[in-house]
Amino acid sequence: MVSSTEFDEPWPARYEARRLIPPRTGGTVTASHPLPTRCHMPSSLRDAFQAVVERHGDAPAIVLPGQPAIGFAALGAGSGALAGTLAQLRVAKGDRVALVCPNCPEFAVAYLGIINAGAVVVPCNLLLNLEETAFILADAGAVGLIVHPQFADTGKQLMRSVASLRFSISTGEAEGSALAWADATAGGSGTSALPGLTREDNAAIIYTSGTTGRPKGAMLTHGNLLANTHSVHQAMHWRSGEDVVLVVLPMFHAFAATVGMLTPLTGGCALVPVPKFDPDQVARTLDVTGATIFLGVPSMFSMFLKLKEDRVPLFRSLRFCVSGGAALPVEVLTRFETKFGKPIYEGDGP
Repeated sequence: MVSSTEFDEPWPARYEARRLIPPRTGGTVTASHPLPTRCHMPSSLRDAFQAVVERHGDAPAIVLPGQPAIGFAALGAGSGALAGTLAQLRVAKGDRVALVCPNCPEFAVAYLGIINAGAVVVPCNLLLNLEETAFILADAGAVGLIVHPQFADTGKQLMRSVASLRFSISTGEAEGSALAWADATAGGSGTSALPGLTREDNAAIIYTSGTTGRPKGAMLTHGNLLANTHSVHQAMHWRSGEDVVLVVLPMFHAFAATVGMLTPLTGGCALVPVPKFDPDQVARTLDVTGATIFLGVPSMFSMFLKLKEDRVPLFRSLRFCVSGGAALPVEVLTRFETKFGKPIYEGDGP
């Protein structure tokens, strides 16, 4: 019997032959190359990302308008150095490190760095108030905090109110007792001193919204996230070394973190992190970055429909869009595909 972690083709080379999007309804998936039935799945996200760094080191991993792209080798060096810093701060395997940060390159570096260190990342919802965030950090037993300068005051208050926190790192300049980002990501990775990881080890804890009570932490293992990223690549036929994924959905949510960030970065695709949704600005960013995949929620596609006709050409680089979070109204789907000529595939929703 074939196990869930054994497949025919190596990771991530198996994606590079995929060229067709699956049909929307009915029938079976057809492609110029048959879908794999077996492939070797890495033991951890760290191993998966390292394989991509070795294969696509010079290729762009993170793309920002008007700025030089960050290559996979540079992203690997930065996240590896951060992992080494966390080890020096006595972060042990399984320790929880919280992340308070909007969509930006530092989010990806921090996320990967925490995981590389063998720790568990706890991404925090930026819409929560101080009391709610403090509860999550205390409940998770977070020993460290990585915080964006935009939330520096929140970080200082969390350091005072959450007893388990031992250190904080700023993704900018040093703030109070927080270590500066330049210092935290400098030097070698020291990967030889990092703990071994397996698919059964926890990688992230994502907290629920707490609509029926206190938020609860959903523990996701390396195997969970690897299986998820593999499934997305296989179902959507993402093109390793070619696709560019624009992510404006907050990466502290599961959809954007897994599909929008981990899937491209462990599959050799580039990421365009956008911190705030403005339909006109996002359209311009799609154009200047050459993004080929857009992830959104129904309300975003509705807002795109309000753009003037002269904005339609800005969507020309897209291959397709993915909608999640809620059911996409058929009228919105039909009008979007008619206006922009790009298909929308529903990833989830009631």
